[in-house]
Amino acid sequence: MNEIGFYFGPNSIDITAVNGKNLVSNLHIPQSASQEPSLEDKVTVEQKLIELVALIQGELRKHKLEAKEAVICLSGSDLLIRTFEIPLVPAAEISNAVFYEVKKYIPFKIEDLVCDFQVAKDPSGRSNQVLFMGMKRNVLLRYLSIFEQLKVEVKSIEYCGFSALRSMKMIGTPQKGVFGMLIADKSGGDEINFVVSENGYPLFSRDITLSKAPASFEEDDEADSGLLTEKLKTEIRISLDYYNRMFPTKAVQKVFLCCTPELQQELETFMKEIGILAQGVDMSKLLGKNIVFSSGLLKSYSISLNKAVKTGVKVDLMIAHERERLKSTVKGKTTQIDVATLFKGFKLDPRVLLPAVVLCAGIYGLRFVRLQPIEQEVTSLKSSRLEVKGVNPDSTYEELTASVEEYKRKLKALEKVIVNESRLTEVLNIIPRVLPEGVWLTNFSFQRESAGSSQPAEEDTTRNREDNLELILKGAAYLKDGNLEMAAVNEFVTRLKEAALFSAMFKEINIGSIDRSSGRNESKMGTTVFTLSCKSSRKKGRMQ
Repeated sequence: MNEIGFYFGPNSIDITAVNGKNLVSNLHIPQSASQEPSLEDKVTVEQKLIELVALIQGELRKHKLEAKEAVICLSGSDLLIRTFEIPLVPAAEISNAVFYEVKKYIPFKIEDLVCDFQVAKDPSGRSNQVLFMGMKRNVLLRYLSIFEQLKVEVKSIEYCGFSALRSMKMIGTPQKGVFGMLIADKSGGDEINFVVSENGYPLFSRDITLSKAPASFEEDDEADSGLLTEKLKTEIRISLDYYNRMFPTKAVQKVFLCCTPELQQELETFMKEIGILAQGVDMSKLLGKNIVFSSGLLKSYSISLNKAVKTGVKVDLMIAHERERLKSTVKGKTTQIDVATLFKGFKLDPRVLLPAVVLCAGIYGLRFVRLQPIEQEVTSLKSSRLEVKGVNPDSTYEELTASVEEYKRKLKALEKVIVNESRLTEVLNIIPRVLPEGVWLTNFSFQRESAGSSQPAEEDTTRNREDNLELILKGAAYLKDGNLEMAAVNEFVTRLKEAALFSAMFKEINIGSIDRSSGRNESKMGTTVFTLSCKSSRKKGRMQ
């Protein structure tokens, strides 16, 4: 029996049938026919879904494809995908730790998601690496409604970028090490996917959409094509920079390019210019020599290999949905109790009733005897508490005036503390604003030195803490060139000195240490690490 794979892209639906690993048939439904239903009203939504179901059904019949089961993969626009680290916690607490972290990344309730995650232990042994995938429940139900009307059972729901790892494995790409994969159509009609994996486990994924109207995909416009290619290069550079900031110790060994031969050649040259090894993938070996490459075809083919080819990715939203459905079913069954059936045929026997009453009375009496001493102790503690006195209604005008002045004095002292603390916050807010490009902070700490004061302690304590404060900033710079990185650190120091509010508090701003650490490739992998010392004024007494 053929395996059927569906890919729902932003501008098309691709359907592929395979027998084992061999491509049998593939269908392409354009965006104009598969566009997402309008949400203007319920009738319009239902009507659009019915039209879409009829269209898919017609294409399957036209190509004589019988589908009772199917696997589907979705574009990144429908999914929430995150990779992050959590501390080493007991297995029973991993789920709580994951959802606590996920709440930082989503603008809605976690209860609105159907989600699944996979945990891999970091090689360092100090943390767990989490791959999280979620989808809004109403969007998932809309997809399932389509297949329910098609009378096709959905067995798996994946992200298209992870599904494509199967095709990469089939054509013999390395499975050990850190490698990137880029799936792109030069036309820009489909979503472009960039995935980096370590030993088959995804570390990073990013979806790129090039702004081009679907109607113009087939136009042979060299100028427009060149603009799209340049935009793609920019997005690749951004993706690699972001990945390097997230995983500075896991350099990408090579990027495999899944695209047309013309685009492969252009991107290989570009990758070489930015210092990344890239290799084009001959997709004809996988899909057949007579088939024109398209990213939608590759993704639908990859998901259809769900049973034939296994990868290191285990997240599956269909499994998560079935798990939730099973829990709700079991919970419903356990909570629905027929009271009438439960007490049917039940009769009271006086010989049993009397001992039961005596037993209940004894238990209640024992509880009363044990609680009585505790209640007496609580009553005693309440009576011994200090009584907080309010304003005496019999106070004279002079007494009330003195009380008001005392409250004002206390409020003034509190306001002085709040103003001084907020002043330090304003100063620290300057640091991220003046950071040059390619420079980031890794740590900061405060040190204080004791200093005398000629002023009373009540007035001068906060000021002295500021006067003797030392701020230690530790950071790194990465600009692929040691000289540029040194210059960037010096520029950071200069900007701090030029910031009036910062330099008013920290009179001495100096570089404590600066060093360039290198990786395997000195010219490409090195970073410059530095330490800055920012000292406040050492004058004794109050700051004038």
